[in-house]
Amino acid sequence: LEKPLRVPLQDVYKIGGIGTVPVGRVETGILKPGMNVTFSPAGLGMYILIIFEIIDRTVSAIVGSFIALAVLSALGDRPSLELIVSWIEYNTLALLFGMMIIVGVSSNTGFFEWIALKAYEMSKGNIWRLVLILSIFTGVVSGVLDRV
Repeated sequence: LEKPLRVPLQDVYKIGGIGTVPVGRVETGILKPGMNVTFSPAGLGMYILIIFEIIDRTVSAIVGSFIALAVLSALGDRPSLELIVSWIEYNTLALLFGMMIIVGVSSNTGFFEWIALKAYEMSKGNIWRLVLILSIFTGVVSGVLDRV
């Protein structure tokens, strides 16, 4: 069974008189002289769908994991359930769950509305100062509550 050509790029050089030369190592497959090869980032299409909010990033992660498992199964290298479960990072899941609880409780208590009113009071009606205050607050809160 011949495997498809897979060449992860390490660098790209522009050489005068020759052109652009990609440098990498052939991991699978055979690279023959005269072959036309197209290089593209893995999963680029999915990133575009996520950026333009055509598909939710959670859905894309689930679909990607199912596709990866389906490909492994089709190749006859299906991992066991124990191995798949060992890939789950329970600490990260617990952290995300805890942050979701904090954001949910904060939303229900009116905390964010209170912050908006305080920001408006601090800006004294100046729209640019209000944008600056809310941007700083959003950056700080996002860094603490929403990112891992």
